[in-house]
Amino acid sequence: MPHTYGADEQQLEPATLPNDVLTEIGRLVRAFSEIEDIVDLHICNLAEISESKATILLGRTAVTRRIEIAETLAKTISEEALAIHKHAFSGGFSDIADCRNYVAHGKLLGVGPDGRYAFLTTKDGPPMNGAAIRVVASYSAEQIKLIARMAEDSIPRLERHLKVEALRAERLLRPLLPHRRAQGARNAKRKRPPQSSQA
Repeated sequence: MPHTYGADEQQLEPATLPNDVLTEIGRLVRAFSEIEDIVDLHICNLAEISESKATILLGRTAVTRRIEIAETLAKTISEEALAIHKHAFSGGFSDIADCRNYVAHGKLLGVGPDGRYAFLTTKDGPPMNGAAIRVVASYSAEQIKLIARMAEDSIPRLERHLKVEALRAERLLRPLLPHRRAQGARNAKRKRPPQSSQA
């Protein structure tokens, strides 16, 4: 989906996102969370490390940076690994990532005369003329729906292509353990057995 750049000044009208658009944004955000998980497991495979170690190393690194890390790792393995990586994140992936960032993190400014919802975000990079660069991206309800569908459809393809299906399926076999903080509460509720005493 090619980007177009506004050539004319537009006056925005105040807007509230309707429920159907909020639903599509929710679908997009959820699908992108699955994609981020796939990227993390892809890094685990490339670096030959456990998911636990990858979590420690990556922390809260942005997904775009994680993809760059995965590409650098792929370069250290082989041309084939690099080609597989590049193919996975080509095509419409940047459209999905951009739209998710704007609708999830951007400030809704309003709606334009063309019916597109305008979202304001700060662009990464150095300030220009002493000021931070801010960008507005506008999406129609139909575009958000299309990109949400693209994101959902890309999940099984990425899993297969990056060979992380087994790692993701393995999680479903593990039971959820009680939280460590819940242990004290569980023990406190348990009645103590009667104590014997000698006089």
